[in-house]
Amino acid sequence: GRSNGLRCDACGEVWRCSNCHIPFPVIQSNQTTLQCAWCGTTQPNTPTCPRCGSSGLRELRLGSEGRHERLTALAPQRSWRTVEQGGRSLIGTLAEYHHLPDAVDLTIIPDFEGLIVRPDAGVTEEVFHRLWELLRRTTTSFHIVARDAEHPIIRALDAERPHIFYASELRERRRFHYPPFARLIVIRLTNASAADALAQAATLAGQLAQHPWKQPPVALSRAFPAFSPINRGQHAALLTLRFRLPMNSTDWESLNRLLPVEAVVSVDPMHIE
Repeated sequence: GRSNGLRCDACGEVWRCSNCHIPFPVIQSNQTTLQCAWCGTTQPNTPTCPRCGSSGLRELRLGSEGRHERLTALAPQRSWRTVEQGGRSLIGTLAEYHHLPDAVDLTIIPDFEGLIVRPDAGVTEEVFHRLWELLRRTTTSFHIVARDAEHPIIRALDAERPHIFYASELRERRRFHYPPFARLIVIRLTNASAADALAQAATLAGQLAQHPWKQPPVALSRAFPAFSPINRGQHAALLTLRFRLPMNSTDWESLNRLLPVEAVVSVDPMHIE
């Protein structure tokens, strides 16, 4: 099966793919290896954390369910309800923060590392922006439960200096060839059959890999299923390319010729899902 990611419960290390640097959306291919669902990169399925040596590794899945007990332990005097239920003490995901009032007296983030494991290249930027907005709305107390207190997001929020996060984010984007230092192209193919969508994307990935580019992409992912749902009865598969800038105009034309007419192309998107 596939999880949203792996985290060490001791030090908070979130495992990232060594090739595409997104949080590992892992497919356990066998007992000894883990495989990135994005690019297919494999790495040993070690029982210990590579950062601190702890054996407390666990898979993470997102959502607001199951967090009621944590929040009750942190603030037992409050009667916690979901955002949908309404009330004075609300539990929700970051995706629901815009339903909150303009001013709240207390904000608790019970599992910071659980927010940044979504398999998406833009996850850290999105999480920072939403936490920053929550910080601005909070009038009294803002608490984050995190195992890695030195994470750039935590340090930027604590100092109320956004540039701490942005400087770190730009260094990582330069290192792994993401915008604004490279051209990111995401190709989506849809089909009524999930298997057929994946097969079509895999065929296209093979054609792109064999193409005689003037300036070859620095990274070409394998075909992988889309993580976000689309229209009922339709399934999507994705593949991504990253080119150095400026991208060769001949390569742009070649890419357009290689793409099937039904392909949907996004250039430098905020999210890949």
